[in-house]
Amino acid sequence: MPSPASIEVNRGIKERFYKAIVALIEKKLLRGRQTYCKLYDIDKRNFYSQEKDLQEAKLKLYWLVPLVEHYGISAHWLLTGQGRMFEPKAQRKQRATMYDRETGSPTTGEQ
Repeated sequence: MPSPASIEVNRGIKERFYKAIVALIEKKLLRGRQTYCKLYDIDKRNFYSQEKDLQEAKLKLYWLVPLVEHYGISAHWLLTGQGRMFEPKAQRKQRATMYDRETGSPTTGEQ
């Protein structure tokens, strides 16, 4: 059985995961929660259920990877809560997927 400290670490990671998703949506770097689920093969029922109740154990580690690899979320922040949410642009590996407002289709963000 997990210790209270382990439970709090897990809860913090889940909170930061969803905080990052909201930040990406607000910055228009992500169209929405369902888009994230579709792009990265996440069962949206589990995604929404986990968001609603952070005590559930539905979040899978692979859900975190696109935040770091594609959107520049700091892995250090995501796991520990220390530092800034976003990596400096120079350290980002790839561009975030942006969406055309009219078609809803992914675009590179370059014009």
